[in-house]
This record gives sequence, structure tokens and C-alpha cells, in this order.
Amino acid sequence: VPVGKRGEAGFRTRDRYLSEDGESTICKQDTRYRFRHVSEGILLEWDAVFYNDERDFVFGDQEESGLAMRIASPFRVKGGNGRIVNDRGQENGAGTWGKPFKWISYSGEAEGKRVGMLLIPHPDNPRPSWSHSRDYGALVANPFPRQPKERREPYVTTTVKKGERFRLRYAVLIHESDAAAFDPAALARQVRESVWD
Repeated sequence: VPVGKRGEAGFRTRDRYLSEDGESTICKQDTRYRFRHVSEGILLEWDAVFYNDERDFVFGDQEESGLAMRIASPFRVKGGNGRIVNDRGQENGAGTWGKPFKWISYSGEAEGKRVGMLLIPHPDNPRPSWSHSRDYGALVANPFPRQPKERREPYVTTTVKKGERFRLRYAVLIHESDAAAFDPAALARQVRESVWD
């Protein structure tokens, strides 16, 4: 049941991942979504726990694994006026794809405003996220190891043992800022302090 109060709302879900034949449970996912109105825009906190108390399960490798978002067409790098930048100063798909990050921003300009989203993985996630960031508007924080370029067996996987909990947390700031004063590093610090510190 959704819950809310002035300036804040949230809900929780439980998802069940099924085997290909639909007969058995691979794992469950309990997720908490929290939305808050902040001075910079809307802050989304995503907190998910994956588990199975009956058996081990495995995450494979997929570029789109993790927390995925799409940006509106006018703010894409390709075909819009957008820009992708991460905490290392690397830019756009060519500079940021496949790279680990502490924060990554995908935004564009409209009427003197910098509009977009700032994605921040929790520092206690099991491993750093790398970005599947594309100039056509996709942005994914992938928390699983990348395969070698040759993509041959044995593939790199992430095993979660029976009864263990695999927890992933992210914050996403959907923002509208003054374009001239836009500072994603400062916004990322503010988000981390308000959510996790």
C-alpha cells in the first residue's frame, strides 16, 4: 500500500523471478521506492534485496542489468542537446561507457535550465557500478562484473548463496537547475549527505 506525507511518498514491492518453465522460483526481490520533493527536484531512493532461502542463484552478465533509465529525446546526446558526465570528468557514451563511477549525470538544456537525472550508487553496494551509457538516451548502472571482450566460457557470474541477501541501493535526482550554475559534483554531495550520511 503506498504511503505518503507532505513532500514525500513511497511504496514497496515483492517480485518473484521464475525459471524458464515457470515452475520454480529463482529468487525474490523486495524493493522499497521512496520519492521526496527537494529544492533541486525529485529524489528517488531505490533499495532492493534479492534472496532465496531454498537454493543458490546466479546473476549472469547483461549490459542492461541493474538500474536502467531513459532520458527524454530533447536531452539525448544524439539528436538532442544532452551531455553525459561522470565523477571522473569523462563525457558522453564514448568516454563513460563501461567505466565505474561514483555518480553519473545525463542532462540537457531547455529555456536556460539544465534538466536531467543524476544517478548515484550507494557506497556499500557489493561492488562498484559501471555505466551502460548511450548517446541515444539510455543510462544503466550495472553492478555486475563485465565479461572479457572475447565472451567465452567460463562466463563471469555473481552467485548468491541460499539464505544470503544481495542488496543494491541507488539514489536518482531528477533535477531542473539553472544552466549556468549546474554543478553535478555538488549535487551528488548533497544527495549523499541527505540520503546516506
